[in-house]
Amino acid sequence: MLNLPHYQIKEKIYEGRNSIVYRARRKADNLPVILKWIKNKTGDLNDLTRYRREYNIIYRLDLESVVKVYGIEDYENTLVLIVEDFGGKSLKEIIKRKLSKTKRALTMEEFLPLAIRLTQNLKEIHAAHIIHRDINPRNIVWNAVTDQLKIIDFGLAVVLTSAYSVLPGKKDRLIGTSSYISPEQTGKIEQPTDYRTDLYALGATFYELLSGKPPF
Repeated sequence: MLNLPHYQIKEKIYEGRNSIVYRARRKADNLPVILKWIKNKTGDLNDLTRYRREYNIIYRLDLESVVKVYGIEDYENTLVLIVEDFGGKSLKEIIKRKLSKTKRALTMEEFLPLAIRLTQNLKEIHAAHIIHRDINPRNIVWNAVTDQLKIIDFGLAVVLTSAYSVLPGKKDRLIGTSSYISPEQTGKIEQPTDYRTDLYALGATFYELLSGKPPF
C-alpha cells in the first residue's frame, strides 16, 4: 500500500492495469487530494514519462473544467501524481448507481445540461492545442452538490503544435479505452489523429449516458 509522507490515505477508489488511485488528505492543511500511483515499482520509463507529461499538461491547462494538479513526487522508484479532490463521482459510477435504482440511465433533462458543458469543456482543452485521447464516463467527474464538472486523467493526452496539426497513425497500437475510441486510435488503420478523435469519444460517452451501456 502507498505510504507517502505528509499524506493520510483514506481509501482506495480505483485500481487499473498500470495505476492505483487513492483518496487522501494532506496533513499540513487537511486538504482533500487524490493520489495516483504507478503500480510498476521497477521504474518503467514509459510510465514515468507518461506521469510527468500528464502533470505538465494539467499544470499548463489551469482550467476550471480540468482537475487541478498540486504536485508530483518520487516514491520507491515510481511517481505519485497529486491532484485535487473536489468530492465528485465519475459519470460511470453515477450511471451504474442510477441503473441499479431506477433501471434507466439519464433522462434527457438530466443529460442535456451535462452534454452542453462537456462539449464546452472539451472546446477549451482543444483551444490549448491538447488532445485528451481517453474521453469516457470514467474520466469525467461530477459533484452534484457543487455542480462542478471536470475532466480527469490526461495520461494519454498529447500537445499539438498548432490547431491544424495531426498525429500520424500507428499500426497495431491501440490508444485509449476500446469502447470509446475512434477508428484512428485502434491501430487497425494508419490514419492521422486530430481533435475529432475526442469528439468521437464524447459521442460514445453521450450514448452511454442515455442508454446505460457503451455503444460497442
